Amino acid sequence: MIDCTRCNNKGYTYDTEGKPMPCCCRKQSEWDVYVKPIKGLIPTSNKKMKKPSKIVNCNQVITCTVENIAGLLSVMLNDWFPSDYVITSLEELNAIGFEKHHAFKSIHEFASNYSYFIVDITIINAIRAKKPGWNENDVMCLLDLVKAIIPTPQKIVIVIRSISELLRYFPDLCSGLNDFGIEYFHTGKYKRIPKNNSEEGDGNE
Repeated sequence: MIDCTRCNNKGYTYDTEGKPMPCCCRKQSEWDVYVKPIKGLIPTSNKKMKKPSKIVNCNQVITCTVENIAGLLSVMLNDWFPSDYVITSLEELNAIGFEKHHAFKSIHEFASNYSYFIVDITIINAIRAKKPGWNENDVMCLLDLVKAIIPTPQKIVIVIRSISELLRYFPDLCSGLNDFGIEYFHTGKYKRIPKNNSEEGDGNE
């Protein structure tokens, strides 16, 4: 722990009227704890990071770049904190949707337990994704979650490696997200999610 000269590690200082107030070191410590789970998504790269992407607080898909994750961290601290968020996966959503999860019995129940959702699809199980039954069920459960969130103040962020990869393995998901009006952020701007290969052109290979 780094010693704080402002509060002598007490966690609070006093305002001009002598009333106690949280010290900035306490807020920084709380921020560090809050964003710690998402830091596992930061890609390991020798490239120097450019400026954090200008991610906004909306339902969206983002490609997993250092700049985009940094932009997401900014949204989390400025707009989400201190509300609860969860990082989930297609596999977990499938388990929840088909009542095989240890804590949740439905997507609706899961959706009602958090304010913000991050769905990690940066690693795709190709064998699972190519099986029609698994693929369709995974897509259905994620779209059910999106459908539950859209009418509410809650937000969902889906993190992927590239839109071309998502389109290759989950074309029905791309079509569904497009129908919901959800866009993806890549190379500095938001774009419409393509429904098929003829519409694809993000250049993120």
